[in-house]
Amino acid sequence: MRILIHIIGLVTLLVIGMHTSQAQERRPSPSPSESQKNEPAKDRVYSSKEVDVKAKIKPQPNDVPQPGRDCDEFDYRLRAVLRVVLHKSGIVSEVTLVKGSGCSFDREAIGVARRIKFEPARKDGQPVSQYLQVEYEFKK
Repeated sequence: MRILIHIIGLVTLLVIGMHTSQAQERRPSPSPSESQKNEPAKDRVYSSKEVDVKAKIKPQPNDVPQPGRDCDEFDYRLRAVLRVVLHKSGIVSEVTLVKGSGCSFDREAIGVARRIKFEPARKDGQPVSQYLQVEYEFKK
């Protein structure tokens, strides 16, 4: 009887734990503008209009996304639009697909964007993080 009570207790705890974790997953995450309001100024990500000196992209001529075979059925032109964060440390810290082609070209474009080399933007003489919209296009 005691074992049965312990098993029921454990199952109850598991069910409560699952319910709690699901409730936490359903909470909407704050939008970037809300989270930026609470961030210290030194960690903020700026738009290109807000910085004194925009980030300088170093060209990488051989780093071009290529479509895979799954892209053959798609239109004449493949296009991926990405929003990236050029972090003040000199690395790409975030890549978000804004508009994609619907095939492996999108994954390739994200990979290429993660390898962007750049000098960070500057504001008030200090390096800062900056948003940048990047577009890759492939014409068949």
